[in-house]
Amino acid sequence: MLISRLTESAMMVEFGQQITAETTSMIADYVTFIKTQYSRELIDVTPSYTKVMLHFRLDCNCYSLLVAASEQWFADHQQSHKGSCHSTSKLHQLPVYYHSDVAPDLATVAEHSKLTEQQVINRHSDKIYQVGAIGFTAGFAFLSSVDDEIAMPRLSSPRLQIPAGSVGIADNQTAIYPDQSPGGWHIIGNCPQSLFLADQYPLSIFAIGDRVQFFCDHQTRIFRSRRAVMEALEIIESGMLMQLQDLGRYGVAEHGLSKVARWIFMLSAGEIYC
Repeated sequence: MLISRLTESAMMVEFGQQITAETTSMIADYVTFIKTQYSRELIDVTPSYTKVMLHFRLDCNCYSLLVAASEQWFADHQQSHKGSCHSTSKLHQLPVYYHSDVAPDLATVAEHSKLTEQQVINRHSDKIYQVGAIGFTAGFAFLSSVDDEIAMPRLSSPRLQIPAGSVGIADNQTAIYPDQSPGGWHIIGNCPQSLFLADQYPLSIFAIGDRVQFFCDHQTRIFRSRRAVMEALEIIESGMLMQLQDLGRYGVAEHGLSKVARWIFMLSAGEIYC
C-alpha cells in the first residue's frame, strides 16, 4: 500500500500497479471499511482498478487519522489472508438480447474471432465478470475480463450515439451503457435492466468487486424504458446564452458521478430538464 497526499483535502491510496481480481477484491473490502468507520471524516470515496481517492473534511486532523487507519487495516488484512475473496460482493445475473437488431457489431466480433455468432454469445455469457471500476457515465461498470477469443480493440471512430442498455466489448473488458451516450465499444447485445437509479440510493446497482453474469434472453424483443421520465423543469422563456447549472454533489463518485457541477445546459424555450 502506498499513500500520498494530493491536495489539502484529498489523498490517494494505491494497492499496486497490476489490475487483478485480488486487487479489486482488496479495494472493495477497503472501501467498505473506510466508508463504514470514517463516514463523518469523509466527503467522497472514489475507487478505481488499483487506487482509491479519499476526499476528507478540513475541520479536523483527518489526513493523519485516515493514514493511520488505512495502514492498520492493510496490515490486518494481509495477516488475515482474506485478500483473494470479497465475501460481501453481490452476483448480478442480467439478461442480454443478443441479436442483430440491437447488436451492430456481433457479426464483426464473430468474423474477427473466427467464431460463429452463437459461439461469441456463448463465450460472452459463460463467464462471471468482476466490477473493476465505475465511471465514464453514471453507473457505467467496467467488467473484467472477457474470453481472449472475443477481446476486441475499441472502434477506430467512436459512434456519436449508443442506445441505453447496449452491451459492448473493448479490449478485454465488457460493459453495459446505462444511458444513451457516445461510445467506442463493439456492441453485441442489449440489456433491459435499469442500472442507474437516480431517485434511489445507492444510485447504481453495481459496486466495486461485484460479480456479473449475463444470460441469453431470447424473449426480449421490445425493450422497457430505462427510467420513468418526470418533468422536473420546463423552460418557458430564456435569454441569450442563459445556462442551467447545478451546484455539484458529494458522496456519489463511486457511482460514476463527479462531485463538481456537471450538468450544464444552454437553455432553450420549450425544453424539459429532468
